[in-house]
Amino acid sequence: MPIEMIVKRYSAYYAGWCVAFGEHELDFEEEVEIQWIIGADKVGVTLSPRIKKLFVRELLARHDETPKLILYDQALQVGSSLYQVNGERQLTAFDRFKAFLREPGEIHMYLTSHFCLPQGTRIVTFGRKKPQILIYKEIRPLWLYLA
Repeated sequence: MPIEMIVKRYSAYYAGWCVAFGEHELDFEEEVEIQWIIGADKVGVTLSPRIKKLFVRELLARHDETPKLILYDQALQVGSSLYQVNGERQLTAFDRFKAFLREPGEIHMYLTSHFCLPQGTRIVTFGRKKPQILIYKEIRPLWLYLA
């Protein structure tokens, strides 16, 4: 059943600032462009350098229009770019992400980091709780569609 929702987005007051993701499951695959990090009340997405700038620009930059994210059975669309989710482990994590989004409650999106990941890696995080207001400010929301 298709679902449309509005996700509250947050941007750090200062470029490069973010909080730690926290405890999680990470099923890291070296050759994959999109990695999924599953926490108790949040899901994170880490991105290969090739698509990182596009994702962050589309999902977390300030826009005149509401940005859009569309999740299909085995792909996600960010703006006009479509990315296939391949492999059993990646598809399982993607399904867990979609199940997380279907649970009742607000969704908040912001950048986090983790000391176990390479320096400079940022995690696009979707969480149930608002991020810390001392670091993040709310910006225009994201329109998310689960096809």
